[in-house]
Amino acid sequence: MRAAPPNRYAQWLVVVALLPALTAAIWLSKVEAGGVTIYLVIGVLTVGPLLARDAAQFQRTCRLVALLYAVAGVIGVWWGLPAFWPAAALLVLASHLAYGYAPVHRAFVAGGTLFGVIAFGAGAFAIYETALRPGDAFVVVFASDQAAKAAGFNTDDVTTIGAGATKISHSGNSWLVHFNGRLTADERALLKQRIVDVSGASRVKLCSRWKGEC
Repeated sequence: MRAAPPNRYAQWLVVVALLPALTAAIWLSKVEAGGVTIYLVIGVLTVGPLLARDAAQFQRTCRLVALLYAVAGVIGVWWGLPAFWPAAALLVLASHLAYGYAPVHRAFVAGGTLFGVIAFGAGAFAIYETALRPGDAFVVVFASDQAAKAAGFNTDDVTTIGAGATKISHSGNSWLVHFNGRLTADERALLKQRIVDVSGASRVKLCSRWKGEC
């Protein structure tokens, strides 16, 4: 006799669990070392239960992956791995719904889906704040280290740069001019032009949080 497959409610929750797992992976790749690949591999483990041949195997796989996430979160708390715990919670819930189609299952699926959407939204917001929010500094690139040293920057007096500048840091042939995040678009454009005029730099651009420039 063929073993019963897992029901669609449980499988749906696994798909929902993948959403916060992927946002956790992307966020961690931006705030921790190691690159995106390793975290995406960890996140994709979430869909492992969908490869199960029957409900029993599905249930075991859900709980195994959830346990891995839980243990990894405890061991790797300083590396942000608890970010995978929402996915683990949804996998545990899915494991309890693997058999049958009891009416109460719909309530658990609705609650789990809502939890997954909230966790996904929180992860997406964290990604925006960490990597997508517009930068609050200009990257000033010079042709050489000598050109950077010869530029008319005074790190002790940011008023020489222009209104809105708050801090200047430098490294080799590039400088970072921080500015007040409340500046309007026109004020930022004026500040950028002032930086070009004062520094004579070969390139001035807004820093990218995604590239880790800010």
